[in-house]
Order: sequence, then C-alpha cells, then structure tokens
Amino acid sequence: VYFTLIHGTGKRMSLETDHINYLIYCYLVESGFDHSSYTFGEESGVANSSYAQTSIPPGSLIAHMQRALYFVQAELNLSKEGLPAPQEDIERLEPLSLLESVQPDVCEQRRKRLWQIMEEKNNNSNGEEKNMDDAPDGSIPPNSTLSPSTPTFTEPQAPSPNKSLEVTSVHNLDGHNAIVFSTLWNPVHSRLASCSGDGTARIWSTDSSDDSVSVLLHPERSESTDVLTIAWSPDGNFLATGYVDGFVRIWATENGELEVRLTGDEPVTAVRFSSDGKYLAAADVSGTVSFWDTRTQRQVFSETEHDGAVLGLVWTTPAQFATCGADRNICVVSIKDKTDVRKLSAHVDEVNAIDYSPHTHLLASASDDETVMVWDVEKETSQHVFKHESPVLFVVWNPSECLPNLLASASKDGAVKLFDVKKGVCLHTLSGSDTQCFCVQFSQDGKRLAAAYNNGRIIVWSLIDMANPRVEKTYEAEGPVLHIAWHEDNQFLSFGDETGRVSVLNISA
Repeated sequence: VYFTLIHGTGKRMSLETDHINYLIYCYLVESGFDHSSYTFGEESGVANSSYAQTSIPPGSLIAHMQRALYFVQAELNLSKEGLPAPQEDIERLEPLSLLESVQPDVCEQRRKRLWQIMEEKNNNSNGEEKNMDDAPDGSIPPNSTLSPSTPTFTEPQAPSPNKSLEVTSVHNLDGHNAIVFSTLWNPVHSRLASCSGDGTARIWSTDSSDDSVSVLLHPERSESTDVLTIAWSPDGNFLATGYVDGFVRIWATENGELEVRLTGDEPVTAVRFSSDGKYLAAADVSGTVSFWDTRTQRQVFSETEHDGAVLGLVWTTPAQFATCGADRNICVVSIKDKTDVRKLSAHVDEVNAIDYSPHTHLLASASDDETVMVWDVEKETSQHVFKHESPVLFVVWNPSECLPNLLASASKDGAVKLFDVKKGVCLHTLSGSDTQCFCVQFSQDGKRLAAAYNNGRIIVWSLIDMANPRVEKTYEAEGPVLHIAWHEDNQFLSFGDETGRVSVLNISA
C-alpha cells in the first residue's frame, strides 16, 4: 500500500506500509522482543523481503516518532495569527504525550487553552498584576506572590529551625476556585501543599524570605478536574499528585516543575511514598493498586485488588502497604513478594479509611458498617471491634510514643470517639457538631485533637487531661472542610474548604 504525499517543492513522496512495518520490526528486534519480532516479521512479510537487507540506525522508529511529536507540538504552539507563541505562555501548559498528540480533541483543547492564556495576558498588558480570583479558570502563573499578609516563619523554640509561624489567629491563602480536598505540610521545608477540584495543586511558601506560591497545573478536561490526593516525599523535595486522568505526577518542591508523569487509567484516589522514599504507591477508582520504584521510575506492580474504588492507602513498613475500598476489604501488598496479597475481610460495608501505628504495629479501619476495627496485620486477625451509631468516616492513631494505644475515629453523625486499644474500651465520645465529621487528626505531640465538619466547623480539643478533654479552639470556615493537617510544631492547623480557600489556624493565638 502506498500513500502519496506532496512535498513543499511540489515533488511527490511515498509512504509505504512495508517501510512502516520494517521500522516496527527493527524496533521489536532492538528491544529484545524475540518472539514478537519473529511473529510480526513473518506475518507482515518484511523478515523475508528485500527490506531485510536494509541497514538503518538503531532507534530509527523512536527518532521519527519524536520528530513527529515535535512537529505536532510546534504546530499547536502557534498563535491565532500563525506566529510562535511566547515561551512563557507555552511553559504554562504540559507538553503533549505521544498518545495525546494523535487525539484531535486533546490537541484542539490545548490549542484553545494556549490562545486563552495569551488573550488573558494581553487583557492585562497595562503592567498590573493579574487578579487570580477573576481568572476564568482560577489558574495562576507559577511563582506568583502571596498577599503581604502571608504568614511567615521565625525561629521557633522547637527543634525545627525553619518552621514557626507568626502569631496571628488565622491566615487565609486564596488562589483555588473550587473545593480543596487536602492540605499537607512539607516534612522538611517551609512549604504547605494543597490540592483542589480546580485542576491544580499548589505549593505555598511559608518562609519569611520567600512568599511565593507554585501552581501545579494539570491538563484541562471537559469533565472533572479534581486533583484528589497529594503526598510529600520523605526528604521533602518532591510532591506527588493524583489526578482524574489516571496519571500520578511528581513535582519539584523548589520550583514547582513537573519531574515525572507515571501512567494510569482511572482517577487516582490515593498516593503515598514509603517511609524511606524508595517506593510510591497509588490506587484508583477501578480498584487498581500500583507501586513504582522511585529510583528507576519503573512500575513494579499494578493489579486490580479491589472490586470498586480504593478509599484509603497507608504504608505499614517500608516494604508493605495496605489499601481499603468500597468492596468492604482491606488488602495488604508486599514489595518483596508481589504475589502475596493478603485480604482482611470482616467489615460488612465500605471501608472508608485505614491508619497504621508504628508503635503498636496495629492497623485500624473505619467502615460504613458503623464499626472501627483494629487488626494484627501479620496474624491477619481482628483484635477489637468498636461501635459507632452511624457510618464511620475516618480513623487515626495518636502519633506520640507517650500515648501509643490512643485511637480516634469520626462518624457521619458528628461523633468523635477516643479508644484505649490496650484496654479495648471507649474513653470518650466528643460532640462538636451534629453534621458529618470528615476528618480527625492528633497533633504531633499527641496533646491535641482537631476535627473538621461538613458545616465548616473546626474544633480543637486539649488532651492534656485525658480524664476531661476540653475544647481549646473553634473556628467556622466558609464551607465543608474535608481534611485537616497539623504543623509539626503542634501550634498550627491547616485546612481548605468548599470555596477553595486554604487557611492556617494558630491554636495559641
């Protein structure tokens, strides 16, 4: 079969399917696919044709595909007038992948997005800074600065020299224009990360010498643009994001640049680094669980372990992690033996959350069946079953070595319960609101417990007197708060609400 092409000089060029087949055949041979190359060579006929004697450089197929991708990219980087777009505008968009480059709708969407960026910049050519809240899609350029009232870090009394926020009751960080799913403090650097339904994650600087924010733009989609989950690497140098397009992306903390994009198919619901940073695990709505070796960026494991969405993921050791899902099961995956996937099955409804204690070596799970279960993972047995009066949405262990057996859970009716796992008893039922409590978190020293509710209320209890927990702080956000995170100095609490606002609450102010 021949395809006739007209060269720019008017001369004809031929594109023969046999030539294409021979390039594919050479690629298979070069890549070590011995059986596949033999079968393809025989079925296509190229192995025994005159082309088989043709000498071509190794990697020719890849080289030509790269050139084709560069050409498509260059074509999409033109303005409406057919002129090259400014590099600074192009860099706000992710480069196309090879598969994206052959999808006309994706290419056209990217072309229109570039034109929109150029038009927005032209509309603000008077030199004034663009007001991000007025942007049609809520996006902001990387490294744009925060407002002058951004909280700053000063030298703290605690051992962490780079983290201590200025005394102020609450500081709001505006930029997202859709619900904020999560916020997370960097374990090393003066940074706070957030992810939202506006198609972005953000890395906010909280250092007095650097008040910038990096905006991590994810590809625009006609449907959902939820960045559902984030995770910091243990060294604090990278942020992982899980997006509805199925990709896990790794971004540099320092400049917000995209470093790696890990392939997936379905919306990513959870992503976590192992404690030593050697592996990255992720899970999605289809029930697929995957992990990669971060040193080689190679996918080591990817299997559908749940019959439905995965709702939680936690590492139990540097070589083992657990997931929970809508199929009522908990799966335990071993890095060393990928065939050894154990299932803990005792819940009779969806398992919404799990957490692991490195002190007690126990796993806790929260379920719609109105129970919290405590598991010995190695023995694959349930040690305790604690009851709520409504579906349990969240569970968390106290991270302090002083109170390793203290477990907290939150339920749909707003009840927050504290359990002594060693004694197997409920110590307290804390009531802060009659609406859903989405999240509870202990401070790093274990002396405070914070809860976030569907009506936007944040409540912080002091646990210094365990016999009588008292409300230490309350705050009303502008909409539902799905997640909260403590700063390691135990004084500051971050969260985001339904309006897109990220806030940092000073508990001591």
